[in-house]
Amino acid sequence: MTHTGTQALKIRAYSGERIVMAPTPLTPGRVFDLPECAVLTRIEAVYQTESLAAASKSEAAGPGPCAGEACIYLRITTTDGCVWIRSGAPDVVRVELRLQGETVTMTLEQPDATKVAKASDSGGRNPREAKQAAARKRLDELRRKGMNIPYDPKVEGPPRSAPEKADGKDKGQSWHGTTYDALLGSDRPVFNARVNRASGCVTKPEEIFTYRARLASSKGKVAEGPPVECVGDACRDLEYGPEEIAACHLVNRGRREIAVGIAQSGKGEVSIRASVAPGRAMRLMQIMGCLRAQDIGRIEARYK
Repeated sequence: MTHTGTQALKIRAYSGERIVMAPTPLTPGRVFDLPECAVLTRIEAVYQTESLAAASKSEAAGPGPCAGEACIYLRITTTDGCVWIRSGAPDVVRVELRLQGETVTMTLEQPDATKVAKASDSGGRNPREAKQAAARKRLDELRRKGMNIPYDPKVEGPPRSAPEKADGKDKGQSWHGTTYDALLGSDRPVFNARVNRASGCVTKPEEIFTYRARLASSKGKVAEGPPVECVGDACRDLEYGPEEIAACHLVNRGRREIAVGIAQSGKGEVSIRASVAPGRAMRLMQIMGCLRAQDIGRIEARYK
């Protein structure tokens, strides 16, 4: 048997209902000899899940999975010890974030280039202030060399002892800015908002177990697709709606690990199995790509 894909597989072989080969990892590009036995009646091949070490490293790098049509426009970053959401969506975005013990809802404004504060240097000064600062620096150097140059507020700006003027924008919570778009070869506007919880700002992306993002113009519409049946005691904690399936994953929104099995349409037996930790997602992948709602005949979800 030769593995021609790009992900490691776990292979299980049956003779009748008897397992003649336990789940064995098969890495891409490798050949595996099947065991000698009477007759092989069935071979199962599923994508191998990440190791605990790899999963922990991956989970620590970012938030949990996102569901909703606006996810592709969002980016979660960390600045000054707080987590921020950056939106480049062509619309207002409604976001719901599930944290430990609470749910945070946010409204992200549509990015607007006319609301971006103009600045010509890293200090956030406008062009006039930047020009005055450069003149003041140059004249101060001449004064230190002994030249008697009187202070000129028109050239150097207000005295440094005077309080700086506020720009009227509270950048501590949200602000309009720009980011460079390599495809366009230019800057495009984005809206930035800090993620706050009752006790203060969220400090690590991994504190976000899962989140959902919808465009305001969608007015509650979700991805189309036939309803999928779920059986088992853990179905209430498993997100398996049209949005999640369209995003190619199922999400465990509970507090316990869930064993998930998927029987594809037209097949009575479960062919895909995975274990999903709390706040994490299971990818709905098969050899030909993501499973669609019409490809799923039944989902089984039980607490481990």
